[in-house]
Amino acid sequence: MCVKVLALLLLVAALPATAAEPRWIEGTLRGFPVVRDAEGHPIGEGTLTQFIEDGKLHAQGIFDLRDGRRIREEVVLEQRPRLRQLSWSWEETRGGEVLRRFAVDLTTGHATARKRTADGVDTWDDHLDGTRDGFAGVGFMYAVKGLTDRLDKGEKIELRGFGSFRVRGRGARRGRNPKTGEPVSIPAKRIPYFKAGKDLKQLINQNSQTPALAGGDNAIG
Repeated sequence: MCVKVLALLLLVAALPATAAEPRWIEGTLRGFPVVRDAEGHPIGEGTLTQFIEDGKLHAQGIFDLRDGRRIREEVVLEQRPRLRQLSWSWEETRGGEVLRRFAVDLTTGHATARKRTADGVDTWDDHLDGTRDGFAGVGFMYAVKGLTDRLDKGEKIELRGFGSFRVRGRGARRGRNPKTGEPVSIPAKRIPYFKAGKDLKQLINQNSQTPALAGGDNAIG
């Protein structure tokens, strides 16, 4: 159980202290109306709601899957003087019974987990280091949106334990219309690239039976 929870929390990506400025405050994310599987098929419906309480931004996602499970995720973020996530929780239930639950206080590093198994219930309670400047779950999406200004200026953004983002220029070139075969001029443009970090690569390949492909940075879009 401990190993599985630690693997999940590797996605709590630590940011430099000045990295996540609150460019977008409340209303950043409006909702996730459809939940899809890896092949893009709809498997449920979800909503994301936001509200301000005691100066903190609360975001709550509820996803009802077609097999009867309900996923509930909650994050609390501090918006000033910089964007910082305070807590994250994730719970999976069916018929009111808790199947799995994970939670972490990113300020103190206190993390807990609970999972129902065929033999009963497994629980885990421990301290995680390096979470104070981290983001988890939906909170990570808020953090990434807040980094777009820095990327636009040409800066390289590194998220410890996750990877790095940068923007590269792609020069104008000649190409062909894939439908007609006619030559066309492709204008110069800027492309965002992502390079996965060591921890993320290890997490993805930990239980994979598919041979890894060699490669470097990956263009996004």
